[in-house]
Amino acid sequence: MEKIELKPYFESKPWAGEIISKIFNAPKNSGEAWLVSAIKNKESRLINNLTLSEFVDKNNDLLGLKKDEQFPVLIKIIDAKENLSIQVHPDNEYALFKGYKNGKYECWYILDETRQKKIIFGLKSVDKNELEKAILDGNLEKYLNYKEIKPHDYLKVTPGTVHAILGGTFLLEVQDPCDITYRLYDYNRLPKRELRIEDSLNVIYKNHSFVDLEKYKILEKNDAFEIYIKGYNKFFVEIKKDDYKVFLVLN
Repeated sequence: MEKIELKPYFESKPWAGEIISKIFNAPKNSGEAWLVSAIKNKESRLINNLTLSEFVDKNNDLLGLKKDEQFPVLIKIIDAKENLSIQVHPDNEYALFKGYKNGKYECWYILDETRQKKIIFGLKSVDKNELEKAILDGNLEKYLNYKEIKPHDYLKVTPGTVHAILGGTFLLEVQDPCDITYRLYDYNRLPKRELRIEDSLNVIYKNHSFVDLEKYKILEKNDAFEIYIKGYNKFFVEIKKDDYKVFLVLN
């Protein structure tokens, strides 16, 4: 097996903690480390500074990818000191309708550094008009469901699920290669970020297209996490526990 080390892209966030900055010697306010990313302008890189998409273009056969096929996964570490925005993601059908390649299904693996005991996960029973009024009136939080979490929990976030990571959470996120987030509410935080209320409501209340909940597998070994993508057998991703170094492992 050949191991190819990847260097993360760091995303600045208003809610960022300090753990990512310390682990990776990254810029302050780095709320996300995109460990494996071929998303345009937000790519991880090989140690020779080649972007992941450049490497994929040159080695698609080696990876078992079709010519011009996008890399099939986006993997992040998220470090939240404050609450993330309350948000929802579209399925493939809605994303295609809006001009994107695919929607977003994501999985969370709660890491040991997490101090938070809960996460926002889903809504209480509420119809579309009532929810829209609650958003506009600033009363959305009364309709939110909270789920208890602890290190080593594994959560699957399907399209249409309203969710938010809360301050004190440190997690590994494995998701479809897509950078769509529809925010319903952002706590009136400054600087203000775009809310997409109409799209959010459309996504929450649509009948969702099929999502294979087993498409991503996260295995915890003694010294590393191994991440496998269903249908892609020529590689997997290894993330070391001690320093979160990431490797693309070719079978």
